[in-house]
Amino acid sequence: MTTDVGLIETIRIQAGRAPLLEHHRARLTRSCAALHVPLPDLPSVPSVDTMVWRWHVGRAGLEATLRPCPPDGPVSAAIASGALVPYPHKTTKREQFDRAAREAEARGAEAGILLGPGGAVAEGSIWSVFWWEEGRVAAPPERLGILPGVARARIAAIAGPLLQREVDPTAWGRRSPFLANAVRGPVPVASVEGRPVAQSPATVRLAASFWG
Repeated sequence: MTTDVGLIETIRIQAGRAPLLEHHRARLTRSCAALHVPLPDLPSVPSVDTMVWRWHVGRAGLEATLRPCPPDGPVSAAIASGALVPYPHKTTKREQFDRAAREAEARGAEAGILLGPGGAVAEGSIWSVFWWEEGRVAAPPERLGILPGVARARIAAIAGPLLQREVDPTAWGRRSPFLANAVRGPVPVASVEGRPVAQSPATVRLAASFWG
């Protein structure tokens, strides 16, 4: 691979199939067109059990690697110090997310949460951000510069159109927050800044249907 900024897709494989593969292909196709990166021939799904399949796509082509899936279970969250720099494509230029993850780890949390310019929750270090509001799934508005996440697209397909709202970290913690990505699916947030938060049974039901 060259040292140029590349595109990433991180795909979950279960029993030799990738349930969200079409979402990943669609996003990669859009990003390659927008960033003028040649779209490579995409490989077939490996015949493996539960694994993470990572694509790194650049001008030199596609490199695919496999690694074990991380453990399941709720995660704790901490608010990162820096505001989100818009991140419309999933590229290797991830310094802001690496900093947020390090900050969270230093404070005993697993997920760093970046805020938008106005102080609303926006994006997780490796997660899309969600909560429950009026019995529906809510999420930060796309205008904050968040990544169009594969998990976000899948959740909208299951739960219906998302409520796009801005909330500050305190309000987020009061609304049964959860995080999601294309490897773990929806995951409840156990605490925000060390304070336990209520978890909704609806998150568990959403997680049960996520992989289809």
